[in-house]
Amino acid sequence: MTAATARAATAGGTGTAVDEPCRPGCPGKLPGDEPVALARAAAEAIRGLNHATRGPAGLGQPSAAYDVLGALSMAAARTGQALAQITRYLDAAQTAGRLGHDRGQDPSLAVDAAAIFLSDAQLSAAALAGDLDAAQQQLALLNSHPRTETP
Repeated sequence: MTAATARAATAGGTGTAVDEPCRPGCPGKLPGDEPVALARAAAEAIRGLNHATRGPAGLGQPSAAYDVLGALSMAAARTGQALAQITRYLDAAQTAGRLGHDRGQDPSLAVDAAAIFLSDAQLSAAALAGDLDAAQQQLALLNSHPRTETP
């Protein structure tokens, strides 16, 4: 998915530069535009999934629930990599002296604290992926044909 596709998927966003098309005189894409747009598109996709699975007709059959759980497990498993990459970026930017703090404080304190939470989030994402996979496996033998008892 390109940044343009992700932007289109998040139409009606927050009104930040990532959501708005570049106007004449605009310097163009900023570093980080594409990851931000993709993350927003992922959040919008989950919101859409929440709406699509709301009622009893949303899933319609056990195989749909099985497939949704598999896709969510994969998404959770892939989230850990993005979190690790964000941590690496912050560490490298801090080491290179490319970070400041709005209140004039040492940015390394915020980077170190964020790294702790991001590490915890990686573990949580891995646990979520495992739990979703386990739930999916429980549905593997389900179907939409209830067994009828014969007298």
